[in-house]
Amino acid sequence: MWSDECSVKRGRGKNQEWCFRTPDQKWEREMIQTYDAHKNMSVMVWGCFWDHGRSDLYVIDRDFESKKHGYSARSYLQVLNA
Repeated sequence: MWSDECSVKRGRGKNQEWCFRTPDQKWEREMIQTYDAHKNMSVMVWGCFWDHGRSDLYVIDRDFESKKHGYSARSYLQVLNA
């Protein structure tokens, strides 16, 4: 059996954008592009497959008792026990 988990985040990512303007245009409103700097949404999924089948995809719950309220071994064990 082979299994893995994957984190998917919604957002613009970290694509580099270039902008060419004169120093006088630096603060002109039409020359400024704003964006949401923090991560809007993130979900972790887990699944597995073997020679005769596959599992469903499971959404892994965050462990709010962990240090950063992220994913931990406890989150992973909940999926395996489901």
